[in-house]
Amino acid sequence: MKTSLYLAPLCAAVIALSGCGTQTIKPQYNSLVERSIPKPLTVQGETLLKQAMEQEDVDTLREAARLLQQAHYNQPDDVNIQLTLYQALYGLSAIDGVIAPELRQLYDAADPGIRSSLVPPSSLEVAKRLQVHPSRMTDEDRRWFLQLLKESPSNYQGWAGLASYELYHGHLWTGLVASQRMLQLQPDTVPLYANIARQMESLADEGGCRYDRAPLLRSAANYYSQAAAKSDNTEYYELAAELYLSSGQYPLAYITAQKVMKAEGPDSWRRELVIDAATNLRKLEEVRRLSQEQISEDDETAGHFNLALVAMMEGDKASAAEHFSRYVTEENGKPFTLAEYLRDWLYRLGGFNGSVAALEDSSVTEEWHKELVAVIEQGKSGAIDSDALLKQTINGCQRSEAHFYLAYLFWLQGDIAQAKSHLKATSEQKAYQYIEHEWADALYQQL
Repeated sequence: MKTSLYLAPLCAAVIALSGCGTQTIKPQYNSLVERSIPKPLTVQGETLLKQAMEQEDVDTLREAARLLQQAHYNQPDDVNIQLTLYQALYGLSAIDGVIAPELRQLYDAADPGIRSSLVPPSSLEVAKRLQVHPSRMTDEDRRWFLQLLKESPSNYQGWAGLASYELYHGHLWTGLVASQRMLQLQPDTVPLYANIARQMESLADEGGCRYDRAPLLRSAANYYSQAAAKSDNTEYYELAAELYLSSGQYPLAYITAQKVMKAEGPDSWRRELVIDAATNLRKLEEVRRLSQEQISEDDETAGHFNLALVAMMEGDKASAAEHFSRYVTEENGKPFTLAEYLRDWLYRLGGFNGSVAALEDSSVTEEWHKELVAVIEQGKSGAIDSDALLKQTINGCQRSEAHFYLAYLFWLQGDIAQAKSHLKATSEQKAYQYIEHEWADALYQQL
């Protein structure tokens, strides 16, 4: 009878036969065991075991286990027989879904030298539990994994089961710890580096503003970089470059993004990564060149935004206003919500006539942005209650936006000192890659 022999568990159970020492194991086997079995049956059992694995034949595997049990009963001190029998019984237990009592006896009776080369019977229970989707895992499963790890702290599958349970149930920190322990046990497992990086990103996003947890983003970037270095997947370098940007590590972001673009060639995303890093490193000629490439390749929205920022950094307010206006209206002629206020600011700085109309309510969808727009519109014609607005913010991203548009309002009223104070506060929020954060320093220098 042919059936799947669960070859992964079987192969995992291949025994290291050297350096194990000798140990007498006194099993209490059933009536299948008979004395007076000739020694050649050991070879027969080993041959059948090999044949069973090659042909995926469960009946052959059972016969191999029967012969090896008999051989072991006659020669209990033979370590090779002990280990080969263990392999056969492990395979049968994997197929039957029940740990054979003989397997436990063989494992429990082995001295530490032999036991260290055996896959413990508990791993079969781990494999069985790991086949269950995390959504169906219960608290009892979690307790079982914890007990297993208490008894066997280096059990990789145990940590995998715990990580699976914790992550699915939203316990991100404990899931991360379990995943990091898996990596310590198997440091050459490339997907683990990327998985840990993603978990760190999820943790950084928990508070609604990932920039408030920049150290997590830096660690995630490092894990992506290690994944890339251990594999040929340059996508990991792209992800690392983005997170280096998001955490303000501009030199690393620039080096990593350049590495990807040289290896894979430029595309809109890779070019933008290099531009963002180069802008923050004040490599303005490179930014200008790459931005012109964006425009020539029909990525005009990004190209004009980047050229506007370069122009403002260089003090060319008119060009900044012109490029930014084209950026705002490029996508189907629709305004980019709050960016419309920045266009108004640049229009006025650049000497353009007229101002930008107030935003339509329908163009703002986030509740926080609706509150911010209401404050801005009220502040255009009345007193500015900056304290009240800042008290409504709940994270660094919102505070970055609040400070930026307060700076805009104070500038409209001619209070340059207050405007510059709020622009400085925008930068201090470290909400990297936000429009407001990117423009705060450039505007500060030009007011």
